[in-house]
Amino acid sequence: MNRIIQILAILSVVISTSSYGTPVVASEYWDSGTADWKYTLFDGSSTTSAADPENSSGALLLRYTDSSAPRVASLYATSGNFLGNFNAEIPTGMGLGVEFNLKTGNSYNPDSSAMWLYFVGNGRTYYLSDTRAQPDNTLPTFTHYSFVIGSQANWVLADDPFNMSNFVGDFGSVTQFGIKFVGAANTDERLIYLDDFEIKVLVPEPETVWMMVMVLASLALTFRGRLTELGNQVKARLVA
Repeated sequence: MNRIIQILAILSVVISTSSYGTPVVASEYWDSGTADWKYTLFDGSSTTSAADPENSSGALLLRYTDSSAPRVASLYATSGNFLGNFNAEIPTGMGLGVEFNLKTGNSYNPDSSAMWLYFVGNGRTYYLSDTRAQPDNTLPTFTHYSFVIGSQANWVLADDPFNMSNFVGDFGSVTQFGIKFVGAANTDERLIYLDDFEIKVLVPEPETVWMMVMVLASLALTFRGRLTELGNQVKARLVA
């Protein structure tokens, strides 16, 4: 028992003084070119062909003008680590998250709008249930966004929200990953800048791990006498 307590104490010191990094699974900073990212516009009646977004000042620029119908803009990766088997990127007991910075470059102010992450796997489209308000003229400088994406509970199947039976297989075969912006109909030009897009493994904070170790150490101390007594009883029975 004393040995267990010593090990727990050493672990608590090591964890509390360690510097933890967050493993990056995929990243795009748009410092040179945008060939691996596309956008598609849909206004309710027609779909434009996908094209390379414009690169501006080391960020990805999505530029489009609304029509008389609500406009949907899909911005997505077409190659690299943003596609493939996402299940393989999640270590046991940990999660997966997405982070990026976003701002607007003009003064449009939509009546109603939203943005959310989505992915396509085996021909099925899933939307992240964590929907955010689409940025408007209140974001003249880059604002940081973060999302948790590594659990089935975070997603909804587009065609059948109550049927998630194929999620694991589809999350393991991602062919498109990106963001959708949905805006109300108007004629304002929209400029949306995206930068520092990363998919990361969610590592527990050092304080959380340290607290868990302290709890285990406290339990060991609390039940030390009882465990010793049980051990002696077992020994006595074996001798008898």
